[in-house]
Amino acid sequence: MGCTGPIIRVSDANLEKAHEELKKAGYIN
Repeated sequence: MGCTGPIIRVSDANLEKAHEELKKAGYIN
């Protein structure tokens, strides 16, 4: 895990959605 910000464990099925939500929230680029 080489990401900064909140560490969130998600299933593979939800990984992409979680990624989009974090982008919306401004946590990642």
